[in-house]
Amino acid sequence: MVCNRRANDDLPSVFEDGDIILGGIFTVHLDANPDIPSFTTTPTGTDCESFHLSNFRLMQTMIFAIDEINRSKTLLPNTTLGYKIYDDCSSSAIASKAALALVNGEQELIEYPECKGSSNVAAIIGCDISTSSIAAARAVGSFGIPMVSYFSTCSCLSDKQEYPTFFRTIPSDDYQSKLLAVLVKTFGWNWIGTIRSNTDYGNFGMRAFIEEAQKFGVCIAYSELFYRTDPADKVTKIVRVIKQATTKVLVGFLHPGEMRILLKEFLRQNVSGIQWIGSEGWVTEDLLPPEERAKFLVGTIGLATRRTEIDGLRDYLLKIHPSRFPDSFFVNKFWEAAFTCSLKADNVTEQTPSAFQMQQCTGKEQLDEIKNAYLPAIMDGSSYHVYKAVYAVAHALDDMLSCEEGYGPFMNNTCAHISNFEPWQLLHYLHSVNFTDRTGEVVYFDANGDPVPTYEVINLQMTLKGTVEIVNVGYYDGTAPLGQELALNVGDIVWSTVDNQIPPALCSEPCPPGTRKVSRKGQPICCFDCAECADGEISNITGMYKRGAEYDVIVSP
Repeated sequence: MVCNRRANDDLPSVFEDGDIILGGIFTVHLDANPDIPSFTTTPTGTDCESFHLSNFRLMQTMIFAIDEINRSKTLLPNTTLGYKIYDDCSSSAIASKAALALVNGEQELIEYPECKGSSNVAAIIGCDISTSSIAAARAVGSFGIPMVSYFSTCSCLSDKQEYPTFFRTIPSDDYQSKLLAVLVKTFGWNWIGTIRSNTDYGNFGMRAFIEEAQKFGVCIAYSELFYRTDPADKVTKIVRVIKQATTKVLVGFLHPGEMRILLKEFLRQNVSGIQWIGSEGWVTEDLLPPEERAKFLVGTIGLATRRTEIDGLRDYLLKIHPSRFPDSFFVNKFWEAAFTCSLKADNVTEQTPSAFQMQQCTGKEQLDEIKNAYLPAIMDGSSYHVYKAVYAVAHALDDMLSCEEGYGPFMNNTCAHISNFEPWQLLHYLHSVNFTDRTGEVVYFDANGDPVPTYEVINLQMTLKGTVEIVNVGYYDGTAPLGQELALNVGDIVWSTVDNQIPPALCSEPCPPGTRKVSRKGQPICCFDCAECADGEISNITGMYKRGAEYDVIVSP
């Protein structure tokens, strides 16, 4: 008897065999153009566009980490890890399909006993965006397959009832939202705008931020949202709202895709002077050419996960070349995107490249001669999170390998065998994994599958060359004593204002002594007028309401 899959695996992938296979799902392309089936012929699948150089680096980081582990004499000795990696093209539907393809195992399962369709992977490293992780985690959770994400931050994924097999090496947005609110309070602002991606990441993150900010007495002047496929006129209207607002402070909880679209509209409408407060999803991304980035984003303050150089990774990335991987779909696409050339002769013009035709790649292009997101001057935290995710699974497998019969954690004190185990047994070891990586960081997960939160507070500043650099102006450490988690060097911050002073963001100036606040009907509590105290009443400090409101007036005897 032969069992066949319901559908063919038509997704681009990269595979390396091993004793144990790790699955991977990365957003190597940013846009998916799915085929609209006629249901009279076999569907042709999805065409993906907009190759993302930094996300290709993340895919290569997973491969690098696996190669490094396989060379180790102490971690998983005599056991070889392999991999099967898919591109989800920033589509939750494709992420689900990729996850199920990893669960399904081989293309054909021959003979009846093997037709049970057991999983082909021990764990899945992925996904990137939260919406894709939600879809994939729901697809594989019922099979007990562990997922370890390197970039999905939605607080919703901490719910173990919904996502029992989900882990991540990047902090939950629950911490980020609270920290952004603390920054707004620290700078003395109470009148701000907000904008978010209309995704799980943006909606959950911004909702938590607003709830926390309102506890500090912060009012929201406007709150906008959009998704990258929304009509262009919607983005035009949103930028018009931002342009006409009475506050210049804007908190953005956005994916790079939405932020890039928004900034293009900023450029078209010539909007500058905005004091951005940014989430980690976009704040370190190269979203504009250097000159435009300097014009629109200098002064931006945001959060970034720990930036760490991984020994050997940069050299490994420099060795990627089509001649070493001639049949690799991803390497060929990467080379063409990195050098704006074509490896196919039929895509080449004899003269000047047009919008649709490029010069032919020579193969002599040098990766160390270009500056782009594939090899930034300083590695962002995302590569490190991929690296930690792979090592977390490897250490869990190593702990399983070290189990002694009669002292095991399973029924009758038995052990799971590394050559034949169920994915749910690996979950046990992932929950208790605890190791120190090569950078000195202790890696472990809490009961929700989340890591200890750490962030860098970063500021985008102008260099002498007129470009933008990322400067660390603070640090948040979730392991520090209560009240000492945040260290912030306000004096090192460059602001978006012409005079480099903290921009004001108050709906109303505080009422001076001798006056009291009078709320404006239908407006937030931050917006008020000042009225002189009546006879027999005094206020000898600023910001007083009449008795019975938020603050008391001191009444003379």
